[in-house]
Amino acid sequence: MQFSILQPTLKQALALAGSHLGKGGVFGMVAIEAAGDQLRVSARNLDSGVNCFMSANVVQAGGVLLPEKLLADLVGNLPPERVDFDLDPKTSRVKISCHRSVATIPGVPLSEMPPIRSHYAANKDFAVSVPEPSAHLARFGLESLRSAIESTAFAASDDDSRPTLTGIDLTRSGIVAKFAATDGFRLAVTQSELESEFGEMVKMIIPSSRLDRLAKVLALGDQGGSVDMFFTHNWTLFTVSCNEKSALSVVEVEMSLIDAKFPDYNAIIPKQSSIGIRVVRDELKKALRVTGLYARDNANIVTLSIGGGQLKLIAKSFETGDCSVEVELRECDSHDHLLISFNFKLLADYLDRADAELYMRFTNSTRPAKISSAYSRDDSSFYIIMPMQPK
Repeated sequence: MQFSILQPTLKQALALAGSHLGKGGVFGMVAIEAAGDQLRVSARNLDSGVNCFMSANVVQAGGVLLPEKLLADLVGNLPPERVDFDLDPKTSRVKISCHRSVATIPGVPLSEMPPIRSHYAANKDFAVSVPEPSAHLARFGLESLRSAIESTAFAASDDDSRPTLTGIDLTRSGIVAKFAATDGFRLAVTQSELESEFGEMVKMIIPSSRLDRLAKVLALGDQGGSVDMFFTHNWTLFTVSCNEKSALSVVEVEMSLIDAKFPDYNAIIPKQSSIGIRVVRDELKKALRVTGLYARDNANIVTLSIGGGQLKLIAKSFETGDCSVEVELRECDSHDHLLISFNFKLLADYLDRADAELYMRFTNSTRPAKISSAYSRDDSSFYIIMPMQPK
């Protein structure tokens, strides 16, 4: 294997590959493979992997596994100029040259790493695994998929003892894809339209941590572009074409699915409400920041007092005292009074991703609240948050 590539391009690919690595064995290695006029930089762990494709000046095709940390540190400290790679096939040792620097890195034969699936490289001379013929295809608009991930992934659990809740439930039917995530204390649901009709209903659970990584890849894509999603019952593969500003051409992310049944969350979604209010997001965020200073000493509890067309946030601390902040309402559809308490951090998480104005619906102090955009009050996207009992 012999090729040349610009340092910034290789640095970007290694950064993406490094985020998918596991520890130990070949999972501490990154695959470097040259074929045709392109270079593939890939890495994987037990349940996910990434392929980064980019243009390169290839003199001789071939591939090798190299230690990711050493290679990334070396490339990161080279000047932004041409980097030359030359592999000795007998020893799997790679000579790397750039400007006045020359280094060698011991490698491992490419065959030591299980191949990663790739649709993009299916008809190219790369050592990849081609998706099975039985795999299905769903096509998303890039911005639509990015928004769906951002709107739901934050609500998934990070408790590995409950693996089902660490994933995002994805249901596809016709031209609609519904995303849902919950940690038992909150629920985030949003819908996204597919670019082509899918057909029969399909459900799967995708690890939210893997979708967080995919979101970083989507940032490299063309905003008006599409994302192809290939999947079977136990894996899925996303193919993203990068925009002109990126040094990469195509990035693919493969991930295993969670083999479980997602809980039926429809039972906790309020079917009706007794009070509905419209509020400016930034005003509510400011009030939460202030009351949150006191709520931290009292299980993060902030109480919302609603009545007479007014909203007041109240927090009590046994150490520092009490705090209350009034928030102006744009709309209130009831004169009833209600005191309801929440974990302010769970509410703040949603506000960081919400539209400029919100519509909040309440039933009583023991039932979940439902929050959605004030610009669209249908059930295409909403957030459910469970109340707390003040101490």
